[in-house]
Amino acid sequence: MLTNTLQDPHTYQEKVRLRKILRQKRRELPPKLATTLSTRIQERFLLSKAWQQAKRIALYLPKLDNENEVDTWTLLHQALKENKSIFLPKIEPNHQLSFLPWTESTPLHKNAFAIFEPEGPAQSPPQAIDLYILPGLAFDRKGTRLGFGAGYYDQALAAQPEARVAGICYAFQLVEQLPRNSWDQNVDLICTEDELLCL
Repeated sequence: MLTNTLQDPHTYQEKVRLRKILRQKRRELPPKLATTLSTRIQERFLLSKAWQQAKRIALYLPKLDNENEVDTWTLLHQALKENKSIFLPKIEPNHQLSFLPWTESTPLHKNAFAIFEPEGPAQSPPQAIDLYILPGLAFDRKGTRLGFGAGYYDQALAAQPEARVAGICYAFQLVEQLPRNSWDQNVDLICTEDELLCL
């Protein structure tokens, strides 16, 4: 896990400030609006070349609390219909993120972050993935992602630099510029309810 002590103090404080603001703004979304916007985001993303060309896709399941993360169940069900291979993240004891194969029969359990993750051991070596679809508190128009600060996704993506990476978020989470550290991994495209931005 990346430690806060490695960060420039100004960058760290600015990230903390933005996380607080954007997390609160997302929490304040009315549930029906969050559902409507999530559906629009997923429908737009399904039209992208990145989705259509990918055969092995890593997705996430939204948090079960009041975080209002963009839903992914439409993408999951469509991936099954299109016979794409689906992988879901699992946090390992060594603070690494692995991606395990998922089907409708794969057991899931809720982890410490209120997220369902697949059961089973990490695969070694990990299977190659064509497309990662990530959550985030914010993205900017240069491809920088602001997550929750643990660095799980940054470490996982650094190990598969050839994969395409997409962020899905509400339009208010797409900003002009975010602070970044040298280890932050960029996304290649960003999808909101209003636009698909290819970088």
